[in-house]
Amino acid sequence: MSVYMSSALQEQFPRVFHAIADREEHEVIPSTNLWIRDWMPVKIDNYFAKFLYKDNTGKYPWMLVPNDCCPHFNAKRYRYYLDGGNVVQNDSTVFITEQVFENNWRILATDLKQFLKDIFRKKIIYIPVEPGDDLGHADGIIKFKDDKTVIINDYSMPTRPVPKLPTVEIKLRDAWMRYSDKLEHILDNNGFDVIKIPWAYGKCPKLTEREFRARYPLADEKNEGYGYYINYLQTNGKIYFPIFEIGEDRAALEFMYNHFPDHAIIPIECSDLSMLGGLVNCVTWES
Repeated sequence: MSVYMSSALQEQFPRVFHAIADREEHEVIPSTNLWIRDWMPVKIDNYFAKFLYKDNTGKYPWMLVPNDCCPHFNAKRYRYYLDGGNVVQNDSTVFITEQVFENNWRILATDLKQFLKDIFRKKIIYIPVEPGDDLGHADGIIKFKDDKTVIINDYSMPTRPVPKLPTVEIKLRDAWMRYSDKLEHILDNNGFDVIKIPWAYGKCPKLTEREFRARYPLADEKNEGYGYYINYLQTNGKIYFPIFEIGEDRAALEFMYNHFPDHAIIPIECSDLSMLGGLVNCVTWES
């Protein structure tokens, strides 16, 4: 296995880059776009599929990626939008959020489903998008632990006493709980056991749009990934695990030690990276 990362990660977040690069065979792909998971090809059986990348629009110049970003993979190209971060798969099943239908709104849902079924040749389970999420990527929602067990966020985790929450946050917290129930129902109906990893999005620093832009000028849309421990990278024998220097880190690390005793868990402080919209899985790609 070789881990690929964008040159933008090496330049903007060298500690994150070196935490991985110093331990893994790796390659650096020249690009100003951090989110290599989204714009590199998707591995399907014995070949690579290159889909259209939704953020390659020009609104944020640093989000553009070169058309020849993956020439040595000889990827087959498709004229459909599907970010790599919205594909979580093992040998038999693929999880994709329903965002794929919105991103390909010109195509009938039935036609898109048939196309994806023909491409992946696996069972595809479409899961709902998280409340308030503009990206709709599956890699912030679900991970495979093994063939029958999946990991999802523990949306019930309190982040502060509920009575002190503003009304809008209470409503959003209720929406997350309803979302969790719906997600678990889908997984149960498809025969998966579910375990829940700590989730600390509620500890995300509260910044106005002006404050956010001043502090993170290389962000695109404001869609923070803070507190999403589930967005880790798993390689052969190692797990590169995002932490945020908050109290919830301890419970999240204990979860990983308990469920992955045969892996070395390598914590990487990712607070600033997360504020740009992603975490360790988002900034890596492996072949």
